[in-house]
Amino acid sequence: MRGVSANEAGDFSGSAPLLEESLELFDRIGDRHYALLSTFHLAWAYDELGDTARAKQMDTDGLRRAREEGNRRMEANFLDAVAGHLIEDGQPDEAWAMLRESLQIYLDIGEITKLPDCFGRVARAMAELPEPEAAVRLIARSLATYKEFGEAVPLYVARRFEKLVPSLRARLAEPAFDAAWQAGAAMTVDEAVALALQQPGEPTG
Repeated sequence: MRGVSANEAGDFSGSAPLLEESLELFDRIGDRHYALLSTFHLAWAYDELGDTARAKQMDTDGLRRAREEGNRRMEANFLDAVAGHLIEDGQPDEAWAMLRESLQIYLDIGEITKLPDCFGRVARAMAELPEPEAAVRLIARSLATYKEFGEAVPLYVARRFEKLVPSLRARLAEPAFDAAWQAGAAMTVDEAVALALQQPGEPTG
């Protein structure tokens, strides 16, 4: 938990040794769920520290293991992580497909607190496709959902949006950006889910 907290605070050099020890101990006692959880957070730390190849391999292996073990919660987490690598590698279509899969898992298992993060992740994929207005709507709905849930916006989400929002604002005329933002904030959660789950190229409304 100290490693997870350090990750969420952006202290990745501090989190990595803690998570390495955590992973070793969970492997030793045979706790598969927490070994996967440690792997997920350790891969995140490695990615932020610049060891991208290692992070990708850990996330890919983690996804395979989660599926083999029928651990749907961790499967969804690793789908999110692998999708992030795909976006970085210029494959937003494949990333969006994985993010639709992870969102559906969260819905199936009733993990509604993950919805605002899901909206933001899909927005990042949409921003790399010809869907800038849809991306803006999902960012606005993500932030509104955090507020409605009474939760603070996580640091990693805030940093994601710090990069994404200016780039989208630069791509859209100011009236179009503002209209998309207002429309997103006014969407229901169900409408945002439907938007995130749609296939690329479908009308976004």
